[in-house]
Amino acid sequence: MRSSTLIGIVAAATSCSAIHAQQAARSQLPFSWTGQLSSGATLTIKNINGPIDVVAASGSRVSVRAAADNGRSDSGDYTVEVEDHGTDVSICTVYRGASACSDHNDWSNTRTAIRYTVEIPSTVELHVATGNGAISVTRAGATVTAETGNGRVTIGATDGQVTASSGNGDITVQSARGPVKATTGNGRVSVTTSEGPVTARTGNGNIDVVMSAISGDENMTFSSGSGSIHVTVPPTFNGQLDAQTGNGSLTSDFPITMSGRLDTHHLHGAIGTGKGPVIKIETGNGRIEFRKG
Repeated sequence: MRSSTLIGIVAAATSCSAIHAQQAARSQLPFSWTGQLSSGATLTIKNINGPIDVVAASGSRVSVRAAADNGRSDSGDYTVEVEDHGTDVSICTVYRGASACSDHNDWSNTRTAIRYTVEIPSTVELHVATGNGAISVTRAGATVTAETGNGRVTIGATDGQVTASSGNGDITVQSARGPVKATTGNGRVSVTTSEGPVTARTGNGNIDVVMSAISGDENMTFSSGSGSIHVTVPPTFNGQLDAQTGNGSLTSDFPITMSGRLDTHHLHGAIGTGKGPVIKIETGNGRIEFRKG
């Protein structure tokens, strides 16, 4: 009886080890992976240092490639880990055994830049992140989340929600068809979408947002510590505008039914019926323009 129990325990341990090995496999650089993800599944790419470039796949399969900069003597310290979560897949850079899939590592001593090139079908959701490097998404059909600690973020045509953030760098989102959230600690934010809502924030830089249509009544905020802000909405917009600048002009293409006292640096009132989203625009130093598309 004891012998059978022991055999069962050993078999279970062996089975768990096999599953773990299947779920998290590490490969040397240069790295290449191809796989089929179901519709609605999420592909996650986490890099330590280096850019991530994403383009539309010609077929239904996902393709990921990674390679180190030429001439770096420590490139052998890097591997790439693939974590299979059953439906979703995560692919992460590993430096001296520490994986970017973990959120508790110190990457201050890393020097080699690893470049990822990703091909993704329109049915797969995308989450890409790098500690230092530019992110470019040429085309993606589903939800996109892009994060970098330092570098620009450029996102092309998308059908789903877009969330883009940078600690230091410009953010550009073009030809979006869904809600957009863009945040940078320092840099310009430019967003063009066929349908809002949009939220955009920067610690220092201009904001330029164009929405061809607005769906729903979700409130929107546009803020800059220092920079001009231009927001364009459809001519049929109904809602509230609350705009404030510490040092700059305020202009609106729409007639506004004012609320409160007249203030050259603070504009608050209703546009159209006034029944709709509240658009809040604020900058510490810069002009504000609320435009009719």
